This record gives sequence, C-alpha cells and structure tokens, in this order.
Amino acid sequence: RAAARRARGADDDGARGHSYALLVTSGLEDVCAAAIEREALEGCAAVSLEIVAPPPLQAGFAAGPAGGSAPLLARSAQPLPAAAVCHPCVAAALALVVYEAALPDDALRSAADVARRMPAAAFARALRTLKAHWRERPPDERTFRVATLRGGGAHAFTSKEVDAALADHVSALQPKWRVDLSRPDVLVVAVVLHRTLLVGVALPPFAPRAAHVLPLEPRAALVAGRERPHTRPARAAALLRLAAVRDGEVLLDPCGGIGVIALEAAGYAAVHALTIDVDGDASASAAAHARRAAAAGLL
Repeated sequence: RAAARRARGADDDGARGHSYALLVTSGLEDVCAAAIEREALEGCAAVSLEIVAPPPLQAGFAAGPAGGSAPLLARSAQPLPAAAVCHPCVAAALALVVYEAALPDDALRSAADVARRMPAAAFARALRTLKAHWRERPPDERTFRVATLRGGGAHAFTSKEVDAALADHVSALQPKWRVDLSRPDVLVVAVVLHRTLLVGVALPPFAPRAAHVLPLEPRAALVAGRERPHTRPARAAALLRLAAVRDGEVLLDPCGGIGVIALEAAGYAAVHALTIDVDGDASASAAAHARRAAAAGLL
C-alpha cells in the first residue's frame, strides 16, 4: 500500500488551500486512488492525494457501516476539478473539517467530545471550500443536517447522540441556519470508527436519503428515491477498475439486479454489457435504467 500519492507543487498551507475527504470503497483505496489520478487529476498541479491506513479496531467489535467507506485525503491549492469530486469511484466528496486517527482512549468519552474536536476555524475553511463548489448562489439562510456513521468499538454514545451534539455545535457557529432532515442545503457527515474521527461537509451535487448517512451518488440513469436496493455505483465502478475491463470485451452480470454494474461498465469502457436477474421486477428496472442512460447519451 502506498502511503501517499503526490502531484507537483502541492500547497501544504491549509489556511490558503482546500482539504477534502473522498470516500471510496474500503479495501479498494489503491484502485480508486489510481483511477482518480489517471482519470480526473492527470495534469493537475498543486494537488496531493493520500491513502490513509485503516484504523485498528477494538477486539470483538466490527466496523459495521462505518467501515464500508474509506477516505482518500486530498489537498489542493485550488478547488478540486468536478471530475475528481464526481468521479465514479467516489461515494461522497467532503470538504474536510477534521480527520484524527489513533486518538487517546479517553478522547471520545461522549458525543460532546466529538463536537469539541470540530474547531470553528476548521468548519469555516470547509464552508469556504463548499462555497467554491456551489454551482448556484448559496441561499442566505441555509438548512442543514448532521448524519453519523459509528462502529469499531465500545463507544459510550450513539450515532443519534453525535448527530444532536454536532447539530448544536453547528447551530452555535451558524445561528441563522435551521435543521432540515429531508432536503438540507448543507449535509455534515461524521464517521467515528473506534478511535478515528472524520467530519466533513458534503459537496454538491448530492441527494440526501433520510434512511442513510451517505447520499446517493449522482447517476443520471438511476431514479433517485425510487430505486430498489442495489450495489452502490461507486463500489461497482471500483470493482470494474479492479477487473481492468477493456474496450471490446463482453461483460455479463448474472445476478445483475437493477443493472448497476452493467451500466457502470458501459460508461467506463466500450464493452457489450449484459445483465440478467431471476427477479422480473429488477430486470424491468435494469431495462428502464438502460433506456434512461441511452437517452442521456451515457451509452
């Protein structure tokens, strides 16, 4: 595993540059980092991309959903290009507020401890990065939501308690903001994995989901909010790059569900992608998604 991948002229001054956490599939960090560098950051100066080692877990505890995504830490003198923020392998792009690994055992004794580790200056820098990526004029009075993934250890607090503590902290920093759990302008994401803490602000475009912490990756072919359960598109994209799918090949997904892997394959390489499933409704959804992708010029 490479400890870090660096491009020329990286600006290490966090006060002037921009810091990011690109969440990718755990276990495929190297594959995703290489793909992002090759497909989105080729020729970009003043960018650094770092692969961080997975945190050790407390014996007897599982990472759970908190361990499903791993951060690639990026720093750039200028805002990252949209091709990197919206790269197919990225499950969520965050303007990084704080990332701390191997914290002392007593550092996270309560949800309030999590909130206290989010300095006002760091949050302000993340909002500056968010503003740089906002495609439209930001609203004067914004709404926000906090969502937390937690796992890997015996914490004396729940994810909901972290949500509440961070929401109170954000409200103190931004008194004019109000909470909106369904359609927030700003989504604050926290990941507490044993003694590792990550807090970031989701970059647009994102479609928040009430029952999930991470938003759904933007895919024109998928109908947001009405889709059946399926593989995350970012995970499918990473698997296809791991398999090194090449132009001219035929790809078959025999348990294809709504067709995510086949759609990602067709968008990644000039392949003949086939998807089948014993569930007729899932196959019908796959066909509908293929038609949407074709209409959008993605196939």
